[in-house]
Amino acid sequence: QKLEEVVQVIQEMKKTKTKPDQEVFNSLIDCFGKAEKFNEVVLLRNEMKRLNIQPNLQIFTSLVANYGKAGRFEDVERIRQEMDKNDIQPDIQHFLSLIDNYGKAQKFDEVNKILHQMEEQQIPRSVGVYNSLLSNFANAGQTDLVQQIQQEMRRLNIPL
Repeated sequence: QKLEEVVQVIQEMKKTKTKPDQEVFNSLIDCFGKAEKFNEVVLLRNEMKRLNIQPNLQIFTSLVANYGKAGRFEDVERIRQEMDKNDIQPDIQHFLSLIDNYGKAQKFDEVNKILHQMEEQQIPRSVGVYNSLLSNFANAGQTDLVQQIQQEMRRLNIPL
């Protein structure tokens, strides 16, 4: 039903010739992405380009989150490259989404690359990052890594 409402909003905007802004596009992209309607996401991105509206970090984070949840990691990497090209720096929420989705897919080499990128950019690990690591390593049976993360959390006085 929410998707139908979104389609109605788009149609109403077209009727009234209202031009969407970044915030509107973010909401639309996120909604269609969560519904795994990626053809519509591509159409929305093309419409943004046509209107010369640049995606912001929020839009990119929504894209990597939804593509990642759907297991579309080639699309995630394409989005990350686009961010680099446009000099858009990820924040902790963006990194958390990447870590969580790659972790759930047991792509731990990618998780380690992301953690290294966070260190390079001096972005400290949040409780959410630690929780995602614990959950994903535990689900993969990586008990040694779980124990290492718990020790690090204790050392840094981060509640378990």
